[in-house]
Amino acid sequence: MANKILITEDNITTIKERLEKLHLTFSLDESEDEFSIGDSEIYIEFPEEDEYMVYSIADFLAYTENIDSIVKLNDSTVRSSRIVQTIININDFLFDSAGIKNNVVENENFTISLCSNPFLIGLIATKERIFDEDYGITPCSMYTVVEIIYKDETSVLNIPTETKYIKEFLFYLSHKYSTPISIGEFMTDGFRTDGTIDIEDISTDGKKIENTKISINNLLTYSNLMDMYVDAMSIGNKEIKFLYYYKIIEHCSPIVSKMKAYELLNRKLDLLPYNNRDYKYLDSIFELTREYDISLRDSELAYTVLLECIDIIQLYEFLPESIKRALSRKYKYENKNIKYDLELSKQNSIKHGISLILYATRNSIVHAKSNYSLTGDECNVDDLEDLNVFISKLCYCLIAWNNRQSETYRLK
Repeated sequence: MANKILITEDNITTIKERLEKLHLTFSLDESEDEFSIGDSEIYIEFPEEDEYMVYSIADFLAYTENIDSIVKLNDSTVRSSRIVQTIININDFLFDSAGIKNNVVENENFTISLCSNPFLIGLIATKERIFDEDYGITPCSMYTVVEIIYKDETSVLNIPTETKYIKEFLFYLSHKYSTPISIGEFMTDGFRTDGTIDIEDISTDGKKIENTKISINNLLTYSNLMDMYVDAMSIGNKEIKFLYYYKIIEHCSPIVSKMKAYELLNRKLDLLPYNNRDYKYLDSIFELTREYDISLRDSELAYTVLLECIDIIQLYEFLPESIKRALSRKYKYENKNIKYDLELSKQNSIKHGISLILYATRNSIVHAKSNYSLTGDECNVDDLEDLNVFISKLCYCLIAWNNRQSETYRLK
């Protein structure tokens, strides 16, 4: 976290005083390990831990800079005067081996990163006795956190803004590493929800992974669509996962329809002072209204977002092979010719075909136990995992599309 600092004659008394205060304030065990001048690390003994937690002297001094300011904000977050630690749910193997902990967001006022063995969380868990040897719940090593470190106390953001940045960062990492990462809580039982990954896909070949510095401007603006996306990633059942992704389409489509309708209506009104308001002109406005109503039908939701928000040429490769073959037969094109010179009308036909597949698949899952009649457009069960890859990419595009919209239309 901080530059390397050694124990010196100038700071050893401060370190001892802070350790004593931690013992009195947070019931932290007094370490039996001695430390001396020249040491660069200090051992902290949290209760029920198998081993001492090791912190650099620089980190220890930063975490204990203002001990009286350390408070539990809620069941997820502990903060001091300029450091915030928020518990997250993350696959531990991924954190340790895939380089995810090397991603750092920074600007002139603060840094946001991930860390294990969170000192502030450990203090509160110790003070509140949030650990249980029988269930293997430890106060510190059990947790991974998002950590915000402010340059100084004058840079500290308000809590809603902090939370927004944290969720934007976690969404960025979830998408980058294809695994759900979300805000968690202190543990009160023996269970924990972690993301799932394919371990075979992760290998560093023993190489040191350098930090990846991320500009805060590269994070998409937070919206509840991000929470929905990470929730979908967390689902193991492939049918339920599909429905969770489809909910993002259902949330986006109405605003897309409204934007399109407003734009077309404004075009008609631009020259209103110079046009005769005859019946044909008024009928054209009624027609816009009818088209808008049609776009809001359940059967049209997927087509609306595919038509208005998506580059199908980029997404096409993620479709299951069986669906590619079915679409190419239906709309008479060759899969190898799916590129940017494909005529727009053909692209729109493909989008319509995909929308039928998504809608039919959704209905077949939702109405599986009722008298649902197959349409022939449903995705084969064996291909549903591959279709989930496609719809996840589609939903990410919708979140990016939403990010570009003005405040008037952007989903919050």
